[in-house]
Amino acid sequence: MSKGATVAGHQAGRPRSRMKRRFLLRVLGAGAIAKPANDARAQPASRKRRVGLLLFSANDAFRKGFSQAMREAGYVEGQNLEIVYRDGEARNDLLDQRAAELVRTEVEVIVVWATDAAEAAKRATQRIPIVVAVADPLGSGLVKSLARPEANLTGTSSMAFEISEKRAGLLCEALPDVRTMAFLGLRREFNMPRFFDISKAAAARAGVELRLVEVDGPKDFEPAMAAAVRDGARGLILQQIFYSQSPVIAALALKFRLPAIGWQRPFAEAGGLLAFGSVPADTYRRLAHYVDRLLAGVPPASLPIEQAVRTDLIINQRTAKLLGVSISPLLLARADEVIE
Repeated sequence: MSKGATVAGHQAGRPRSRMKRRFLLRVLGAGAIAKPANDARAQPASRKRRVGLLLFSANDAFRKGFSQAMREAGYVEGQNLEIVYRDGEARNDLLDQRAAELVRTEVEVIVVWATDAAEAAKRATQRIPIVVAVADPLGSGLVKSLARPEANLTGTSSMAFEISEKRAGLLCEALPDVRTMAFLGLRREFNMPRFFDISKAAAARAGVELRLVEVDGPKDFEPAMAAAVRDGARGLILQQIFYSQSPVIAALALKFRLPAIGWQRPFAEAGGLLAFGSVPADTYRRLAHYVDRLLAGVPPASLPIEQAVRTDLIINQRTAKLLGVSISPLLLARADEVIE
């Protein structure tokens, strides 16, 4: 976990309490973006601009969050903005088709979520600027440099691998007597093996064996969890790709009495034991800012890729009581929000 994302303490057990972490935004290299997405330096052009949004799989939260961030930046759908949505349905063959469709619709910028979607967009065009929200654009080979991404791609790195390592450690800390846990991963997703390996290593340092449970999609969630419990798992770690299925997975985890940690607030709100991850609103605003700059004619190669955002730790004490889990006062004190 990067320096600056350390959890700030607060009074344990305070109902629905929340304390924001210190915000750290690292922009690598010269030519950094200096103004926020809703800066009034210039009003967007009055003509309707067309932006493509390519999602790895259905994600209404991302769609709504990005649309709101664009509105804050002065672009309103139906007035001076058209967002053309495409969903890859978690299939790489469809992602290539959807990316090609966006190119044919002559969008001015393509915004993508997830590494597989970014790869598809990159294959589809070397001309249209691409703005990514991915785990590791450098490590995945999307760019050769964060400071100077070159070509037609820029955007944000979520530092998801560092966060995933921390998440595994947090669940082990919350369940000190558990020695076997499961990792729910999406089969054939580009980053899944790396997410699992990092989480497995973090769990091993706590004396916990982490076993991989792969699924092809939501239809596999219930049988996969049932199998994990039969195999001895007493805790569950989710890959971040399942963010949009948080309510379904949280409900199933409760059904199987599996204390689980998910990616962001919706998982804990839906009944998951813990949630730890980046703050989505920060990502949406930075993506909108990139789009604003690109629509103004700034070359994507001149916009460094940003790293590091705020993180939230959410603990659901109601779920802890239902599952008979006793969260330590130390862990409660480190939480940004405790749901009583």
